[in-house]
Amino acid sequence: MIPTLQLIFTQASLAAQQASYDSQPPQPRGIQAIVITATVDQSAQAQRLAVGLGGSLGIRTSLCTGGGDVQNELQTLLKAPPHILVGTPQKLLDLFATRALPTNDVRLLVIDECDQLIARNLSEFVLQLSKLLPPPTSTSISGGGGSPTATRSPLPGAFDSPAFSAPMARFGSSASLSTASQQGASQAVERQVAIFSCTVPQDVLNFASTLQLKEPVRVLVRRDNGGDGSSPSMRSLKQYYLYVDLQSSVNSAELSH
Repeated sequence: MIPTLQLIFTQASLAAQQASYDSQPPQPRGIQAIVITATVDQSAQAQRLAVGLGGSLGIRTSLCTGGGDVQNELQTLLKAPPHILVGTPQKLLDLFATRALPTNDVRLLVIDECDQLIARNLSEFVLQLSKLLPPPTSTSISGGGGSPTATRSPLPGAFDSPAFSAPMARFGSSASLSTASQQGASQAVERQVAIFSCTVPQDVLNFASTLQLKEPVRVLVRRDNGGDGSSPSMRSLKQYYLYVDLQSSVNSAELSH
């Protein structure tokens, strides 16, 4: 989730710099990341994590799971567009199949617990959802009249620390997503797909191939089980995160290290 938040922050920083150069307010964007999980509990956990880490940064996250009236949920999403949409496969497919939610700004599709999705016969919903998103297109953010161009880099480069200073308030207000859709129509997005799985059986590899990934990279982590069945490396692993004030007088070179 942290790389997803950083990616959205980077995009907001680039958009704010572009808007400042053009002397225009930054345009609000639509949904930029979709996180698909196998169960309602996993979706709720991912949403809580995104809110806990990204809420203070101005990053909005919505949760879509279970039943409920699709039209009511659509109206809620259109009135208060989130940056991140977390949910279960069938629910998300029901929402996007209406074609009411703009997809031009979707930058990242995260498929979590892929082996569980396949075991629960949910992979077909994920595949259908992926087909509703625009095809990946390598473009750049550019304005008219000789304004600077900031190329959208593929993963993992897109997760590099942004070398631009921009207040988080510049994410844009909760304006209508229809406006964001009109703005995004002229700016295609280089969409990335990230698949996570505790196990990597052939079913997971076959499913990944059906997504027709562009230049896929496979990252495997060896599980070194100890006598109690747990991984010694995981027992001693400590993770930290830091909020960095990008508005302070820190050199871009220092931010990149």
